[in-house]
Amino acid sequence: MMGVSPIALDRVARVPAKHALVYTRYLKASIDDVWSAISTAEGLSQWWVAPVTAFELKSGGAFNHHWNSLIVGFEDHRFIDFKKRSETSREEVMRFKISQDGKAQTKFTLLDSIEADIVAGDNEPQPHGPGTVWAGVAAGWHGAADALERLFKPDLPVQDWTGLVNFYETHLMEQFEFMDLVRRDD
Repeated sequence: MMGVSPIALDRVARVPAKHALVYTRYLKASIDDVWSAISTAEGLSQWWVAPVTAFELKSGGAFNHHWNSLIVGFEDHRFIDFKKRSETSREEVMRFKISQDGKAQTKFTLLDSIEADIVAGDNEPQPHGPGTVWAGVAAGWHGAADALERLFKPDLPVQDWTGLVNFYETHLMEQFEFMDLVRRDD
């Protein structure tokens, strides 16, 4: 693609379903340091996509920022599960998961899954229709995962958001095409 800096494949979102994205980063940090970055308001304020207005690490606790989420489960130093808090939201979930990967490295995984009927805002293209992820969302989560990694590796280059959107427009379409090709409705 012209004008887009290359993105290493190990940094690209996996697309396990048309409504879900998974990002993995290997952080040069202890599991304690990564846990602090993902499980406290202070830690989140250093990398999260929007200012955190409430965070209470307990089942039923709040994780509020530019949308309000509910912590639906967690296991200390392993994972935190979130669900969007709304009258209509049933399926929109997110997970932060960490595990020790070697002596000085922690594996971080971010899962985002959107609702079956969610429609992109601001006239963003959503070529596979309601309930499927779109390039702006994919680029945003990619940037968030990179921002977390940048806490522990400050020299990590910043990817241009527009370049990420352009990349994910093509990447998502290709992934959806493959999913449609191999789908089995038995």
